[in-house]
Amino acid sequence: MPQSDGGNSGPRLVVLGLGNLLSEDDGIGVRLVQSFMEGEEEFAGIEFVDAGVGGLSLLNLLEEVPAILAVDAANMSLTPGDVRWITPDNISMEDSGAGKTFSLHDLGFAQTLSMAERFFSRPATVIFAIQPKSVELGEQMTAELDASFPLLREELKRGFAKWEANRDKIATILLETDMRKKDAILFDCLCCR
Repeated sequence: MPQSDGGNSGPRLVVLGLGNLLSEDDGIGVRLVQSFMEGEEEFAGIEFVDAGVGGLSLLNLLEEVPAILAVDAANMSLTPGDVRWITPDNISMEDSGAGKTFSLHDLGFAQTLSMAERFFSRPATVIFAIQPKSVELGEQMTAELDASFPLLREELKRGFAKWEANRDKIATILLETDMRKKDAILFDCLCCR
């Protein structure tokens, strides 16, 4: 269930926490989003959703919102805890090994986005992709991701602040028909790098 944005009307960004809490670092996206859901901070126009492993259950949500920020672990061949802000164009359905694309270890969200685009105009989407160390069975994150958690949370907060400053650009996202352009506008409204 989305966390309310305090009755604030107007454009909204839905932040999806994706991952499996029973697979070590795979749960990083869910844990980060839960920390915002449980925290005292309020972010105008932002809703937080613990989406778990996502999948087809997200289709209804994707049809109803203008913008999505997915927070998830992704195999990018980086140092554990490193993060990249990416768009769906950067996701490959298979690990291609190409330098420009990343492979989400759980393809459920990528496939759900693709399906949403076939059925309706999916929302503008940006992914806050975090390099895991391990996605083996286990309820605890690795020490590397546990140590990175506060830094990841701060980077997300900077993105939320940038979103709040750029919320007026959501009208451009809503009017844009080219998915790549929609994603690029949202990327510029969020990414602090």
